[in-house]
Amino acid sequence: EIERCEPYFIGLYGEKYGNQMQTYRFPADPKWNKIHKGVPKGRSLLELETYWAALRDPRRCSPIFCFRDPSFMDSADFKAEKDMYCAAELSPPLTSRYPERKTDLSIGQSFMPENATATKLMNQLKEQIATAYADIHPECILHNYPCQYLGPVKQLPMVGKLDALHAHVRDTLYGYIKASSPPTLLAADSLEIESSYHKAVLDQQLQFRFVGRAEETQAVLDYCHESNDEDGEEIYDIVPFIIHSKPGSGNSCLVANVIDLMRDDKNLRNDCIMYHFVGSSPHSSNVRLVLMRLCNLLQRSFDLSFHIPDDFPSLSRCFRLLISYVIKIRGKRLFLFLDGLDMLDPEYHGQMLHWIPLKSKARVVCTMHTGSPTHGAVVQRYEDSIKTLEVGQMRAQACVEMLSERLYVQQKTMSVSQTNKLLAKSEGKRPLYLAVASNEVMEHGKYSPSISLDATMDDFIDSLPESTIGLCKQTFTRWIDTFPPKIYGNMVVDILCLLSAARHGLSERELLDLNLRTDPRCFEGSGV
Repeated sequence: EIERCEPYFIGLYGEKYGNQMQTYRFPADPKWNKIHKGVPKGRSLLELETYWAALRDPRRCSPIFCFRDPSFMDSADFKAEKDMYCAAELSPPLTSRYPERKTDLSIGQSFMPENATATKLMNQLKEQIATAYADIHPECILHNYPCQYLGPVKQLPMVGKLDALHAHVRDTLYGYIKASSPPTLLAADSLEIESSYHKAVLDQQLQFRFVGRAEETQAVLDYCHESNDEDGEEIYDIVPFIIHSKPGSGNSCLVANVIDLMRDDKNLRNDCIMYHFVGSSPHSSNVRLVLMRLCNLLQRSFDLSFHIPDDFPSLSRCFRLLISYVIKIRGKRLFLFLDGLDMLDPEYHGQMLHWIPLKSKARVVCTMHTGSPTHGAVVQRYEDSIKTLEVGQMRAQACVEMLSERLYVQQKTMSVSQTNKLLAKSEGKRPLYLAVASNEVMEHGKYSPSISLDATMDDFIDSLPESTIGLCKQTFTRWIDTFPPKIYGNMVVDILCLLSAARHGLSERELLDLNLRTDPRCFEGSGV
């Protein structure tokens, strides 16, 4: 239930802590190991839910916490009734919840802590919440919200006059929803709109738990954390760090994971981390617009007043100047991640990367495909001084973890032999192949009651193509079979033609609008 509501979480905390459990029972899945590592034994369900929803990874949660002011229990009305036993007047729902306490449930026990240990654990939980969100969302916590004891209402002890609680939940939740909503031309400028596309790609890459690539991740982090001083003098000749691999090897996911780790690093909190994913938006592959975006981001991030030119040569010079100014004058470190540079448009020869400073004080991480013209130009330009990292196939254990996590979303598993068959494909250890193949497996699998893939799946896995391109072609063919032309027209072909003809791609909404105008029957009963 918590995962269905992500990233939103509303926690209301009084003085009751809940039953302290000595053992935890969870499904047999590796992801639940985080609770065993993050929460000691003897904690309540309240703390387990809070940890999983909000404390496991605070930066990915949009929480609202409300801590009740316990002073309402000092009122004369509460004191007069807290020792009055009300079992005889309990409504059936409350009686069924406390069958063992039919004769001794008091109004006071509905609000007061169970014992001194419970009080201590509840205070520790509140402190943990306040510490975790002190620098991320300090406004999400409402301390000591006032209330008034109303006595039994419909035979249940109640508090009221919760105007402050209502206002806090309403305003904070509205702020989260507004911040996460797609920007519009009236609500945001072009820079914010463009940046939202890149953030969406980053969030998508972080949707699943990152597995494997520990050595590659550490190599990038080591480059980013290298000292900028040498013998007491600042270094201004740092060359970019080039990550290259064959298509489908997970460069974007690797970069996204590094960015996520660096955002959580308290030592980098005052520095600037910028990223650009080529292909994430209609204008992300135009090198002139890429430079314009980066220059404007630097200007806005550091409240500068430089004139940003429009022509490409002047933009290149302005970009170098802004990097030097930010680092030298403002004393900030700059980390720039540029993903998929070999997919830049040929205009202005952007793929040759001559617009990126050969040497500077900024840490620049670039990704590209091995053997692409961009990779060849980089090797020729930087020769032996360049720092490179080639990302190969994933290790078998990491592939197994990746498959298990993706299949677990649909509560499915694969046998060891079936997994080995899939990994034995020529591109079976590339992340993109595994991602597409896992979707195909979930679509075609016949599952037994034990949530394992049926034996008939062995033949299907054998029939899967060896390459990612072949697998994608097979997927398109399946779509055509799923939506036969006699019923749905040429929906699949039409959509692929529209995507091919559109200069800068089409959004999902635009595709739906175009196809509905052509033939509304295409989507009747299709589930689209």
